Amino acid sequence: MKIEKVEKLFLRMFTSFVRQTGLDWKEGQMNTEDWESLLALSAYHQIIPIIYEAAAQMDEFRRQPPAVAGMWKKESMMAVARQVRMTKEFLFLYKGMEKMGLRPFVMKGIICRNLYPKPDYRLSSDEDIFISRKDFWKMDEYLVKRGFKRTENDEELKGKLHSVHEVGYRNVQTGFYLEVHLSLFAEESDAYGGFNRLFTDLHKKAVSENVEGNDVWTLDYTDHFLYLLCHSAKHFLHSGFGVRQLFDMILFAENYGDRIDWNDIVKKTKRAHIYVFMIHLFDIGVRYLGFDPHKACWPFHLQELDGTLDSEDLLNDILAGGVFGTSTRERQHSANITLAAANGGKKARGLRASLFPNLSYMKKRYSYMKRHPWMLPIGWAHRLLEFVFKKEADGRKTVEIGNRRVALLKKYKMI
Repeated sequence: MKIEKVEKLFLRMFTSFVRQTGLDWKEGQMNTEDWESLLALSAYHQIIPIIYEAAAQMDEFRRQPPAVAGMWKKESMMAVARQVRMTKEFLFLYKGMEKMGLRPFVMKGIICRNLYPKPDYRLSSDEDIFISRKDFWKMDEYLVKRGFKRTENDEELKGKLHSVHEVGYRNVQTGFYLEVHLSLFAEESDAYGGFNRLFTDLHKKAVSENVEGNDVWTLDYTDHFLYLLCHSAKHFLHSGFGVRQLFDMILFAENYGDRIDWNDIVKKTKRAHIYVFMIHLFDIGVRYLGFDPHKACWPFHLQELDGTLDSEDLLNDILAGGVFGTSTRERQHSANITLAAANGGKKARGLRASLFPNLSYMKKRYSYMKRHPWMLPIGWAHRLLEFVFKKEADGRKTVEIGNRRVALLKKYKMI
């Protein structure tokens, strides 16, 4: 599928902001409807401030009705102000954790924002930290005292902490959301639980990064790049991921490439069946995002990254999916189809996979399933009623998206 005019401008704007270069646009005038589509696209990908910053440089945008530009400006200013507050709140929280004798690893969000020319323009809906299981209850006590409410109750965690992947906390006053990871990926997932075996000795190899004058601990550079890649692959196996996550990987590779063990990356990505996926992401970076493999110290032959790979379908999926593939209900529900294919299941196909997903998915969707897993058939009935009466998603579109995305998984050798 051809990349359309609005999507091309979207990518060009994102790149001009990140690279701090002028915006050269000569591929057709944009009408008011086009600008509205561009705003919707930037909202799907949660980068309204970045796209507004680039749009404000264009005479064509400045000639739009004041209400159009005003809406963009308001949304942008509110998003940046919220991100500034969240960043300060997290860094203050992190200092307190260290004073408690805790040493959590910061992942993704704030580390990736640090790579952008204006960090708080790269939005995050939450922050992620990784801790050892032995420190969990000490961390839990600290967060509760700081006004956070845990998403799981004591009964749900009792006796299960050894297998819990992550626990969410929300500050009841500020709304700040923190995810505390006890493993990098959910072990129970047949599709990507094996990613955990790619990471060893995380605590021994940890590095410290400075963020706005604060030192925070994080994964070493090879592991962190691999984690960003695996995290995107995980979401690609579900319902997709967005351009922001792709740019995070590109910038991380360029900034830390001389400290990334690319031989290790290639070996592990081939083992995990995500090497072809990674190479096509790099290809998109070269063709559309100004990615420089030499700057990233990519040591292998560059003919795979010369813009001749067939990465257009992957880019279209990334653009259509929005941040973490949440652009539409149909797309979100299609995750059950792609996961069934990734798990090697032959019986769970099409609409059946979407209407009758496994217990792990249902626990995330319906809270009562966590406490009473025996209610799985009742949960399926609940889900079916939502489809029929609430019209939560179009079943036919769900299947179409799911089948198309399964074809992508095969094309990029992930299944």
